[in-house]
Amino acid sequence: MAEITGETQTKNDGEKDKDYSMECLQETRIAVYKGKMVDRRILNWVPFINTFGGAATRIIGMLGIIIGIIIASGSVFLLEINWFLYPLGLIVGMLLIGAGVSLTCNIEYAEATKCKKCHKNYAYEEREEPDIKELSNANSFKVTTTRYWKCKHCGYIDSSESPAGTLSYKGTKGMPREIECEKCGKTGLSFECRDPDTKEIRGVPTIRRYYKCKYCGNISTTEVEIPPPSYHFVGN
Repeated sequence: MAEITGETQTKNDGEKDKDYSMECLQETRIAVYKGKMVDRRILNWVPFINTFGGAATRIIGMLGIIIGIIIASGSVFLLEINWFLYPLGLIVGMLLIGAGVSLTCNIEYAEATKCKKCHKNYAYEEREEPDIKELSNANSFKVTTTRYWKCKHCGYIDSSESPAGTLSYKGTKGMPREIECEKCGKTGLSFECRDPDTKEIRGVPTIRRYYKCKYCGNISTTEVEIPPPSYHFVGN
């Protein structure tokens, strides 16, 4: 059975993630680490969320997207009135679309905040950072998030597990790479021994690839976050 080793895991600012742990059982890789609590500022602006919870989030999110598309596409007609109104309408439309998309991504989260004891919507608050668990084998990749709640009304303590906010799937193998084996120390051209694990959080994919040393059979992993494309407008 091949041994799987991994590179040091880091957080956004390059700080070592001390809460990260990983173990490999036969052909299955299990990783558990701490995630981040959801920023609820945009949810706090949703009208009637305390009454209707996830339903209010869904309706306001869809309305934001629809109205944003109408304003953005209709702003071209504002050129006949005042050229300044066109970019203004376009910006407002895009902001509404962005806010709407953000809300629709948080529908499941808003639904999970309904208290199981007092049955009030949007009642749970996170009491600590969530635990994220990755389960990967040759055929599948699954990411689940366990959040820890406390009701702000009755004080009820609860937890829930879901894939909320994370899209996980198996990717496609890439080209072989020149890699120095962490076990035998030899450097050689290494091929991927299984399809990579891909997870997307807020549309930003992170890819973990598995390479097998041709000398000793050790399997090492690399993880790369693919940043969103940046657009540069060049004027004449």
